[in-house]
Amino acid sequence: MFCSFYRVSKHYVLQSELAGYYAQGSTVVYYQHKARRKDPFYARQLEELLGGGDFPDATDQALKFEKVSQRYYMFVIQPRYKEVVDRCVSDLLSTAWYKHFRLL
Repeated sequence: MFCSFYRVSKHYVLQSELAGYYAQGSTVVYYQHKARRKDPFYARQLEELLGGGDFPDATDQALKFEKVSQRYYMFVIQPRYKEVVDRCVSDLLSTAWYKHFRLL
């Protein structure tokens, strides 16, 4: 996910880029395509990202899209947006979209 040698590629994001948006007060959402690894690998990546000190007071949320090509939507949530993001995710999962997404 965080490959500095792919800086010019539009397929990768650097941790410093995510941290920059977070430092500006944004809640950050990024997605990651699933490779041949199990879900705990991706959950650990998000935990390690938040544990690095670049995202003070952040909470996380992760959704897995399970149809066709699997991918993960990772949320790095500002404290002031936690309730809103949690409610939006809950609302999404209470619709027909629950057939396609699940919490990681």
